Amino acid sequence: MRLLICLALLCFPVSAAAQTYLADFQDALNRCQASLETTTGFSDDGLERVGEAETELPLNVRDRRIWRFLSSPLQVVHSTYIDGVGQLRSTCDVSLLKGATPLTPEERDALFHSFVSRMEQQIAEGTHERRDPEKIPPIVTLGYGPLKRGIHGCRVIISLAFMTDGDFFRVNAGEQITHPCDK
Repeated sequence: MRLLICLALLCFPVSAAAQTYLADFQDALNRCQASLETTTGFSDDGLERVGEAETELPLNVRDRRIWRFLSSPLQVVHSTYIDGVGQLRSTCDVSLLKGATPLTPEERDALFHSFVSRMEQQIAEGTHERRDPEKIPPIVTLGYGPLKRGIHGCRVIISLAFMTDGDFFRVNAGEQITHPCDK
């Protein structure tokens, strides 16, 4: 994966700030993907906890934790919840901290190209397939997911959504509520 990042940086040279975002972004994606596709759980090593655990969670949410990267304003939110039919599911979001400066076009493009490279590599390896989420203009969306079920026996999707003006950027890895889980 590091080789792909290096190749992406050679093909799409970016500033030092964008490179920091890119490294943290890849790290966050690795953590999110591992937490849903393997039994290792979410690794918060090296991340700073943002606030305490929320005491007023919706009834269906079992746990929600938020971390941030010290080198960029990216945050990771990992949650487990009970869906409408009683199935435990997990989700992991990567986004900007509240109040953070919007991404520059250069930073957004670096993250976008990184996501696409990762998606194409995993699809080419035969472990994942393309799964684009529903379009919601003017938000740009794309996604993919593993062929194997996630940790709770549910179908997983890893999706990117952003607005071209830089005000909204989010990656979500989650067990899809639109598909039944293996019980």
